[in-house]
Amino acid sequence: MYNTEGEHMKYVIQTINGNLRGIEEIQLKNILDGRVRFMGYEYKLSERADIDGLDNYIPVGNIGFIGQHLKKYYNIDKQNPIEIPKALRKEEYLGRYYRILRKQDLPDRGFSFIKNVSELKSFCGLMAINRDTLKSIEDGIYQVAEYTEFVSEYRVFVLDGEIEAIQHYREDVKVFPDVATIENIISDYMKLDGSSRAFTVDIGIDKGGRTRLIEMHTFTSCGTYGYEDESLLHMYKYGYEYWVHSNKEIELDEL
Repeated sequence: MYNTEGEHMKYVIQTINGNLRGIEEIQLKNILDGRVRFMGYEYKLSERADIDGLDNYIPVGNIGFIGQHLKKYYNIDKQNPIEIPKALRKEEYLGRYYRILRKQDLPDRGFSFIKNVSELKSFCGLMAINRDTLKSIEDGIYQVAEYTEFVSEYRVFVLDGEIEAIQHYREDVKVFPDVATIENIISDYMKLDGSSRAFTVDIGIDKGGRTRLIEMHTFTSCGTYGYEDESLLHMYKYGYEYWVHSNKEIELDEL
């Protein structure tokens, strides 16, 4: 558990029609209402994060809610996805074809996973990539990857380079990832300039039992899949500070 003693942080937690937006917001409120509230932590519930008086608050909610606060207080218009940083796009972590390219540079490679990474939570899906199908998607920057069937998937929660939790979220819970591989991924990411102090690593195990990197996110607007600990207080803080101080543009691969 991350040390919270002697600190003071304030959060604005998203509500919709007077109710907390979802399980992550309920979870955070429960933590704040419990054993740490007396330490000086504060929160407000709000439908919007761009109202006056929230300049020292950490917003917790969906992407739009986070974006309201970034625009209001930091004049930041866009949250750039991390996905997989270029330095980590190597065979030992990916184990599959994976590129991030402009739409006009996408290869004619048939059935593939494709995702618009121009912004967070945009189009993604499986499609045959060729000259005709590319006409149906918007201009932008895309991840294109070989379709890989994972037999189990996990989300790893990382704070200051340390694994806080490994939560299962899809397929066979009995198939566990290789922790050494995860630790190497984390170590390589933490060496990068402007890396987030709080982030998630999504991991899949393929049919050959190999642990593969799926994607990474700074810790905002992330599903927690049952992870609940006081360390979330710092994860929300540092995850949000990534947008404020870094917010790196995604790097393209060479053709």
